[in-house]
Amino acid sequence: MSPTDPDALDSAVSSDVAAIILEPIQGEGGVWPLSLEFADAVTAACERTGTLLIADEIQCGLGRTGAPFHSAMLGLRPDLMALGKALGAGVPIGAILMSQRVADAISPGDHGTTYGGNLLACRAALVYLDALEHGGLDRVRVAGARLADGLRALATRHPVITDIRGAGLMRGLEMTEAAATRVVDVALAHRLLINRTAGRVVRLLPPLTVSDPEIDEGLQILDTVLSDVR
Repeated sequence: MSPTDPDALDSAVSSDVAAIILEPIQGEGGVWPLSLEFADAVTAACERTGTLLIADEIQCGLGRTGAPFHSAMLGLRPDLMALGKALGAGVPIGAILMSQRVADAISPGDHGTTYGGNLLACRAALVYLDALEHGGLDRVRVAGARLADGLRALATRHPVITDIRGAGLMRGLEMTEAAATRVVDVALAHRLLINRTAGRVVRLLPPLTVSDPEIDEGLQILDTVLSDVR
């Protein structure tokens, strides 16, 4: 089912469906943001059938797109939300948020985690959340806008880029698979670490603490790399 086809979703979801699991922005799938129309269809289907909504915000959540949770930017209200990656600022930790509806249906022991109660991981998470609340989100929005402007400028000079997707500091450049592979390899030789996902998408996930000079330097290197690939 296409993540851009609300009618297909509506016909696929019935009262027999336990839950819809989605990423507000697919990461490994090629940096594909859900459209507002599709998000509205998800909400309508859940309300019509009682189906639970589970949002995987492990990659796109907690500030990556400039918002605490990207689900909210789409008007979604998940019953369950999976969180991780950024939460520990590099220290392994995962968390799950749940609605009261779900919380009332489970008991202690129904849900467990390897890192549950880990004092170091929880302290790292608290430090990160405090930084996010006190200027972190604003910084990501500014940095994300600077990165997006720079990528659009690159696309005008390098026709190998056929699409730019994403939000905040989560961006994907679509091109042919051969070009994407070459860009990743050449960028590494220039000391710029990026990766390829879904075959033909160059994914950019800079640190949330990236500075303006670092963004500009990365864009300059990427410009050189794209020229070499062309």
